[in-house]
Amino acid sequence: MNWEQKFQALMAICPEVSLKMRKPGDWFVSIPWVSRREGSVLSSGCDSAKSPEEAVAQRFEWATNPKFYLVTTVNSCRRAVKWNGFMWADVDETVAV
Repeated sequence: MNWEQKFQALMAICPEVSLKMRKPGDWFVSIPWVSRREGSVLSSGCDSAKSPEEAVAQRFEWATNPKFYLVTTVNSCRRAVKWNGFMWADVDETVAV
């Protein structure tokens, strides 16, 4: 996948995802209301990249790490998802490890 396709995949989780520049040469991707479930902790991660492409690649790698799944809460609706290599698949949190 190229960086634009990865960005589209991230937008499928949260349409408000955005690519931002802190200052020249310091880019990051913001995904509001999305956290990664790391054991008993929810993490939002923190990225810093030299280019927009690198920022998207870092956030996509963070979001698709097979050890974890993502939790999103939009309009008071909680959803857990995991990247299956093709799309975001729902995760049953009652049985997820």
